Amino acid sequence: MIKIRLSILFMLLLLLINPIVAEANTKEIYLRDDLILELLYPLISKEIHKEFHERKQFDCQQVISIKKSSEGSYYFNVDIQLVTFEGPHNPPNYLVNMSFSNSTSNGKWTVTSFKKRLLHDDEKLPCRHPV
Repeated sequence: MIKIRLSILFMLLLLLINPIVAEANTKEIYLRDDLILELLYPLISKEIHKEFHERKQFDCQQVISIKKSSEGSYYFNVDIQLVTFEGPHNPPNYLVNMSFSNSTSNGKWTVTSFKKRLLHDDEKLPCRHPV
């Protein structure tokens, strides 16, 4: 009888702890993404100015992927996505995808790809605020 009660208690404990661990992992991922976006911000801003020929405000930035350039190195490829806007979040809105790499001889981050497309008025993207 005691074994059954302990088994039930153990299973209940696992059910209660599992969502807490998942939430902690998600928060850590969001913190990591926020840090990456903060470190790349000057380069993001500069590249947007270069591509649009004017300063653009942007929001909804998110890290899409992070990949190692080569095993055992500190070289990475990072893909991000963001949405530009005019004035107080007015259209035209562009969806921008940018790729970055620090696989250079000096290890500095560079933009390896820049793609933009005009968003339709009814097209909405999920937006996450910084943690």
